[in-house]
Amino acid sequence: MRHFIRYVSLAVFVLAVTGCVETMGTSSVKTPPVKAYQPAPTTPGTLTPDQNLIVFAMDLARSGQEFTGPTLVLAQGARTQLKPLEPGFTVGKEGVAVGAGTIPGTQMVDVLSQRSDALGRTALVADRVEYTTRPPSIGETEQLTMLLQQDYKAVMTAADAGFKDDTRKAVTGYQQDKGLAADGLLGPGTAKTLAKDMEIIEIKSMRSVTLYPSKVRFELYVVPEGVVRSGGERFKHGFGSLEAVRAAAVPPERLDSEARKDGNFVIFVYFMDQVSPFSAIEVGFSTSPGKKDFKNRQATLDAVYAAPDSWPVIVAPFKLKDAGVRLYANVFVNDECVGNVKLK
Repeated sequence: MRHFIRYVSLAVFVLAVTGCVETMGTSSVKTPPVKAYQPAPTTPGTLTPDQNLIVFAMDLARSGQEFTGPTLVLAQGARTQLKPLEPGFTVGKEGVAVGAGTIPGTQMVDVLSQRSDALGRTALVADRVEYTTRPPSIGETEQLTMLLQQDYKAVMTAADAGFKDDTRKAVTGYQQDKGLAADGLLGPGTAKTLAKDMEIIEIKSMRSVTLYPSKVRFELYVVPEGVVRSGGERFKHGFGSLEAVRAAAVPPERLDSEARKDGNFVIFVYFMDQVSPFSAIEVGFSTSPGKKDFKNRQATLDAVYAAPDSWPVIVAPFKLKDAGVRLYANVFVNDECVGNVKLK
């Protein structure tokens, strides 16, 4: 892959001139419907050569490979931290959004991905690069001049006939535009002129941003406390215990009979979407859906907060005193009910 990065500057030039950079159009890309995330305005049409190069660099960075090159550098003090794919997760839908960056004076490229696992959890992640462009320095111009000639020679020696032809046509067109001898050869004069015209992409930040949906999915189960106590470690591993909890859960039609024994239960709530660490999560019981029982504050569990980038699991004991009363378990995020389950 490092061998390929040598040809990026020349390849981007050829593709830009010949109009071949039309493979990642932003006008047809739909970002995930996440209310809490407002993407920067996207530009209809195609990605620019710079933006295509940044997307390619992110692919390299995710796999732990060198992603900088002659025309793409890291700014001093730049942060580079992309979120790795969690074990058991696969990438589904992807899209690209572009626009103004959050760092003043920068542009931004977001590669949006939906990551899911066999349990049904879904994470929405934006791998984000914020960058600026500038002319090359004298030293960079000299380096680019040398590399362009080396890469041109390599292309003409090893590339397929179609790419060779595209390269000659691109160089000829560039020479004509610049008033140079239009021979289609990338000699020292043409290479130096081209090197001066190229832009250096300077990455200010490369990081992953978790996107939190406004409506979260969850699974809620009620298990007799005695079963949990006798289960030892079986119910103490968060999502690792999900299958055990599903198997031991009391179905609604059996809750009355189980409540007549001692009325002691443990509620398990598994969030299948990630929740912002700044959001208060509560679980409340009431005789009506979507409400908190303000007459009995003990019917609402104390608010908890998710750890950043975690998958929240709420485990709490409760006592069902009146077996004959209609009962709902309501899940609240920031005081808004995001769903409820009729227990009986």
